[in-house]
Amino acid sequence: MPDWDVHDRWAAKAGVPREVSRYVNRLIDFPKDVPEFVEFVLRREPQTGKVVDVYPALEHDARRLLTGMRDHLEFLLRAKDALHVRAWLLHFVLDYVRKAPSLTLREVLERSEEKVEGAPPRSTRSCVP
Repeated sequence: MPDWDVHDRWAAKAGVPREVSRYVNRLIDFPKDVPEFVEFVLRREPQTGKVVDVYPALEHDARRLLTGMRDHLEFLLRAKDALHVRAWLLHFVLDYVRKAPSLTLREVLERSEEKVEGAPPRSTRSCVP
């Protein structure tokens, strides 16, 4: 995948500040290093607060999983702003283009949209005690 400097340069062209791009790069590549995201995806027992489920969204490149993609986007929409979402989408598209250079940009965008749309919302997933 492109290194972070490539992501940062394209993000700047899209009007995304470097600090936002870096935050999103870290969220995607090292989600365990983003404490507020870790809190967002952990499942806890309501009475005790004990962690009952460590979610796969905390793994490197969790966005490859449909639920990881949805969790990233839900987190950014709730806790951050449109610039963070823009940086996330751009990061995803740049990685996709790198993996599938024979696809047109339109095909990459269509497939990306299908993946995000196909992910189940967080509320329909169950905890595993």
